[in-house]
Amino acid sequence: MTRVNYKSDFDFLITPRLAGADPEAAPEFPAFDWVATIYTTSPRCAYTASSIGGKLTNCFDDNGRIHIVVDSHALACGRVNVEFKALIPDVIFPDGTRDTYRIDPVDIELVPGNGDEPSDVEISTVLPIIKGDPGKDFTYDDFTPEQLDDLRRPATEAAACADTATQEAKAAANEAAAAAQSANSAAAMATRVNDLWEANERTRQAQETERQTEEQQRRNAEAERADAATLADNAEKLRQQAETIRTRQETARQSAEQLRAGAENLRISEEEARIEAETARALAEQKREAAEQHRTSGEQQRSEAEALRVEADSRRADNETSRQLMEQKRVAAEEQRAAEFAGFRDTLDAKLDSADLRPIPADFIRDLWNSSK
Repeated sequence: MTRVNYKSDFDFLITPRLAGADPEAAPEFPAFDWVATIYTTSPRCAYTASSIGGKLTNCFDDNGRIHIVVDSHALACGRVNVEFKALIPDVIFPDGTRDTYRIDPVDIELVPGNGDEPSDVEISTVLPIIKGDPGKDFTYDDFTPEQLDDLRRPATEAAACADTATQEAKAAANEAAAAAQSANSAAAMATRVNDLWEANERTRQAQETERQTEEQQRRNAEAERADAATLADNAEKLRQQAETIRTRQETARQSAEQLRAGAENLRISEEEARIEAETARALAEQKREAAEQHRTSGEQQRSEAEALRVEADSRRADNETSRQLMEQKRVAAEEQRAAEFAGFRDTLDAKLDSADLRPIPADFIRDLWNSSK
């Protein structure tokens, strides 16, 4: 049994088999008109598929099988049934068609909850139809002797009953004729009894008609009650589902409210932190401005010091130039003094050598030179 949510679309296959046909033969899509009524609890709320005059409605030919497509239906919960009505052309009926009905259950159950995964559902139905020769209308001569016996049986049984009644009536007439002379009064009474019986029979027939009408009304009321009970059950299930959804939504709303309250508290905390940060930023800005002023003052002092440094560097360069000039003069004077000292020593050495006053210490000679200078 395949379970399908009662709001969902679904489909299934009908494999038609003609009476007397080979059960192993491939199915053939019916060439005659037909109407399939799909329902669950009551045919009053039904879905219809048909093939009338070659026009297919809510179905199609699936390799000889009838593929029923149930789309946007209003079926109630319950097991799916299909009432197949075949409109077989038959000249012996006043309207020219033999209406043949067959009801088969389908292995699909409509449920209020989740259904099963989609699957192929197929039923096989045997139609009480004898297949004739292709291209030839079914006529009286096409009936088999067994079918003719079935058709004649009601008339044959009625004729037998009529013959029996006739024989019984004849016997009763003979008995009545034999007793007519002694039963005139009884005959009059019988006439009165017969009139009373006929009146009672008419009353009984009227009461029977009324009873049948009331029984039909009772059946209709019972069907409506069953439909109403099904609708009430479905409504209760829908109410329970709606209540479950409402409870879930209320829980979600409370959770969302808690999240909102938490977010509001977080926003307040962040706002307080922002105010503190803004206060700190203002203080930092004041410190930055003071530091900027201090930096500007320092920059001015640095510029002045840089000017002084440049000036001092210029003076240092001038002093270095003077020092280099003095160094050059000192080197030249030192060289001149060394040359003079060398000449003085050479001269002194020559004089000492000639006087044979060697050796004389070099320090004595240097001191003598310096003292002469």
